[in-house]
Amino acid sequence: MRRLKRVIFGFTLIEVMFSVAALSIASLGVMSVLTYGAVAGDTAGTFSQATQLGREVVENIRVDRFGFDPFNPPAGLVDADLNARTALKAAPFDGALVSLPDDPRFKRNIQITEIEADRFAKISVRIYWEQNGKEKFVETIAYARSGL
Repeated sequence: MRRLKRVIFGFTLIEVMFSVAALSIASLGVMSVLTYGAVAGDTAGTFSQATQLGREVVENIRVDRFGFDPFNPPAGLVDADLNARTALKAAPFDGALVSLPDDPRFKRNIQITEIEADRFAKISVRIYWEQNGKEKFVETIAYARSGL
Protein backbone atom coordinates (compact mmCIF):
# COMPACT_ATOMS: atom_id res chain seq x y z
CA MET A 1 0.00 0.00 0.00
CA ARG A 2 2.86 2.37 0.82
CA ARG A 3 4.49 1.60 -2.42
CA LEU A 4 1.28 2.38 -4.30
CA LYS A 5 1.00 5.73 -2.50
CA ARG A 6 4.58 6.57 -3.47
CA VAL A 7 3.91 5.70 -7.12
CA ILE A 8 0.74 7.81 -7.15
CA PHE A 9 2.58 10.67 -5.44
CA GLY A 10 5.38 10.39 -8.01
CA PHE A 11 2.93 10.56 -10.93
CA THR A 12 1.15 13.50 -9.32
CA LEU A 13 4.44 15.29 -8.85
CA ILE A 14 5.31 14.73 -12.53
CA GLU A 15 1.87 16.04 -13.57
CA VAL A 16 2.36 19.16 -11.47
CA MET A 17 5.82 19.74 -12.96
CA PHE A 18 4.44 19.45 -16.51
CA SER A 19 1.55 21.76 -15.64
CA VAL A 20 3.93 24.38 -14.22
CA ALA A 21 6.13 24.14 -17.32
CA ALA A 22 3.11 24.51 -19.64
CA LEU A 23 1.81 27.51 -17.70
CA SER A 24 5.26 29.11 -17.76
CA ILE A 25 5.50 28.78 -21.53
CA ALA A 26 1.96 30.12 -22.00
CA SER A 27 2.62 33.10 -19.72
CA LEU A 28 5.78 33.95 -21.70
CA GLY A 29 3.64 34.20 -24.83
CA VAL A 30 1.17 36.50 -23.10
CA MET A 31 4.01 38.67 -21.75
CA SER A 32 5.53 39.07 -25.22
CA VAL A 33 2.15 40.09 -26.66
CA LEU A 34 1.71 42.69 -23.91
CA THR A 35 5.22 44.06 -24.53
CA TYR A 36 4.63 44.26 -28.29
CA GLY A 37 1.30 46.01 -27.67
CA ALA A 38 2.92 48.65 -25.48
CA VAL A 39 5.63 49.36 -28.06
CA ALA A 40 3.09 49.49 -30.91
CA GLY A 41 0.92 51.88 -28.89
CA ASP A 42 3.85 54.21 -28.31
CA THR A 43 4.78 54.14 -31.99
CA ALA A 44 1.21 54.85 -33.06
CA GLY A 45 0.97 57.72 -30.57
CA THR A 46 4.12 59.38 -31.90
CA PHE A 47 2.98 58.90 -35.50
CA SER A 48 -0.40 60.42 -34.70
CA GLN A 49 1.21 63.40 -32.96
CA ALA A 50 3.53 64.01 -35.94
CA THR A 51 0.59 63.80 -38.34
CA GLN A 52 -1.34 66.37 -36.33
CA LEU A 53 1.67 68.71 -36.22
CA GLY A 54 2.03 68.44 -40.01
CA ARG A 55 -1.63 69.31 -40.47
CA GLU A 56 -1.33 72.31 -38.17
CA VAL A 57 1.69 73.65 -40.05
CA VAL A 58 0.01 73.20 -43.44
CA GLU A 59 -3.21 74.85 -42.29
CA ASN A 60 -1.36 77.78 -40.77
CA ILE A 61 0.31 78.38 -44.12
CA ARG A 62 -2.84 77.76 -46.17
CA VAL A 63 -5.15 80.06 -44.21
CA ASP A 64 -2.63 82.86 -44.52
CA ARG A 65 -2.13 83.27 -40.79
CA PHE A 66 1.15 85.03 -41.31
CA GLY A 67 -0.15 87.64 -43.72
CA PHE A 68 1.92 86.60 -46.72
CA ASP A 69 1.33 85.06 -50.08
CA PRO A 70 2.44 81.40 -50.35
CA PHE A 71 3.97 82.34 -53.70
CA ASN A 72 6.28 84.79 -51.96
CA PRO A 73 7.01 83.18 -48.56
CA PRO A 74 9.08 84.97 -45.92
CA ALA A 75 12.68 83.98 -45.27
CA GLY A 76 12.99 80.97 -43.00
CA LEU A 77 9.67 79.35 -43.91
CA VAL A 78 10.72 77.25 -46.91
CA ASP A 79 13.71 74.96 -46.44
CA ALA A 80 16.48 74.86 -49.04
CA ASP A 81 16.07 71.14 -49.78
CA LEU A 82 14.58 67.93 -48.37
CA ASN A 83 17.74 67.24 -46.35
CA ALA A 84 17.16 70.29 -44.14
CA ARG A 85 15.73 69.69 -40.67
CA THR A 86 14.41 72.82 -38.97
CA ALA A 87 13.23 73.06 -35.39
CA LEU A 88 9.47 72.77 -35.15
CA LYS A 89 9.08 76.10 -33.39
CA ALA A 90 11.54 78.06 -35.58
CA ALA A 91 10.41 81.25 -37.33
CA PRO A 92 7.73 82.03 -38.40
CA PHE A 93 6.12 79.46 -36.04
CA ASP A 94 7.59 81.07 -32.93
CA GLY A 95 5.12 83.97 -32.64
CA ALA A 96 1.81 84.48 -30.93
CA LEU A 97 -0.26 83.60 -34.02
CA VAL A 98 0.70 79.92 -33.99
CA SER A 99 0.69 77.62 -30.98
CA LEU A 100 2.91 74.71 -31.96
CA PRO A 101 4.39 72.75 -29.06
CA ASP A 102 8.06 73.20 -28.29
CA ASP A 103 8.87 69.50 -28.61
CA PRO A 104 12.55 68.84 -29.39
CA ARG A 105 11.76 65.34 -30.72
CA PHE A 106 10.21 66.75 -33.89
CA LYS A 107 11.84 68.62 -36.77
CA ARG A 108 10.16 70.03 -39.85
CA ASN A 109 10.85 70.54 -43.53
CA ILE A 110 8.62 72.80 -45.63
CA GLN A 111 8.61 72.94 -49.42
CA ILE A 112 6.33 75.18 -51.47
CA THR A 113 6.20 74.45 -55.18
CA GLU A 114 4.46 76.72 -57.65
CA ILE A 115 2.22 74.64 -59.90
CA GLU A 116 0.69 77.29 -62.11
CA ALA A 117 2.30 80.73 -62.28
CA ASP A 118 0.85 82.91 -59.50
CA ARG A 119 -2.28 80.75 -59.18
CA PHE A 120 -1.65 77.41 -57.44
CA ALA A 121 1.01 76.19 -55.04
CA LYS A 122 1.73 72.79 -53.52
CA ILE A 123 2.61 72.95 -49.81
CA SER A 124 4.53 69.93 -48.58
CA VAL A 125 5.37 69.60 -44.89
CA ARG A 126 7.43 66.74 -43.49
CA ILE A 127 7.65 66.16 -39.76
CA TYR A 128 10.71 64.10 -38.75
CA TRP A 129 11.46 62.25 -35.52
CA GLU A 130 13.80 59.50 -34.40
CA GLN A 131 12.53 56.20 -33.08
CA ASN A 132 14.58 53.11 -32.23
CA GLY A 133 17.66 54.68 -33.82
CA LYS A 134 15.92 55.26 -37.17
CA GLU A 135 14.65 58.50 -38.64
CA LYS A 136 10.96 58.45 -39.46
CA PHE A 137 8.75 61.05 -41.06
CA VAL A 138 5.19 61.81 -42.02
CA GLU A 139 4.37 64.05 -44.98
CA THR A 140 1.33 66.30 -45.26
CA ILE A 141 0.49 67.86 -48.61
CA ALA A 142 -2.01 70.61 -49.34
CA TYR A 143 -2.69 73.01 -52.16
CA ALA A 144 -3.21 76.75 -52.00
CA ARG A 145 -4.28 79.29 -54.51
CA SER A 146 -3.64 82.97 -54.68
CA GLY A 147 -6.33 85.52 -53.87
CA LEU A 148 -7.10 85.91 -57.61
